[in-house]
Amino acid sequence: MNRDDRRGKRIGIFTTVYTVVAAAALVLIASLIVTLLAFNRELQPEFTNYGDGTVSGWATIFSMIGFLGGLFGKVLIGLLVIFLIMAAVYCVVGLILNLFLRRKAAGGEPVKGVGTALGIWTMIPGALSLYELIYSLMHRAAELADVLRDGLFAALFLGGSFFLLVTLYGKEE
Repeated sequence: MNRDDRRGKRIGIFTTVYTVVAAAALVLIASLIVTLLAFNRELQPEFTNYGDGTVSGWATIFSMIGFLGGLFGKVLIGLLVIFLIMAAVYCVVGLILNLFLRRKAAGGEPVKGVGTALGIWTMIPGALSLYELIYSLMHRAAELADVLRDGLFAALFLGGSFFLLVTLYGKEE
């Protein structure tokens, strides 16, 4: 098997795995966005004026605090939805780069440019997960689930990125 065949096979493996991971992430992100939007629609903060007596005055104050908390919750859910939309856009851009890489590799065209872009694009969530892993390990309150999650994501994304970059720039005998 010559060098170009091995490179094409490795790029095929990477693009297939990347497609599966990004598609799964998009499905999870979309379901979370739909769930949060439905929850935000059902969350209706209410304020009740109980009057100006001693007991009813305090009840009115607590009702106002609850109302403000509900409004703040709606804003936070909206911000979370915006963040999730940005994550979905990140996945879509990665899928587009992945598609370009797959087509160029199948057509025998040079793939170093788009491959490098996708390799660096894949490295971004891995670096963030590695940072979170180090942060979790530096604190005494680190839980095993956090460490495993961050370690798995860092290994998956950084490993995939290095796999692609070594495939593109590595020297073979």
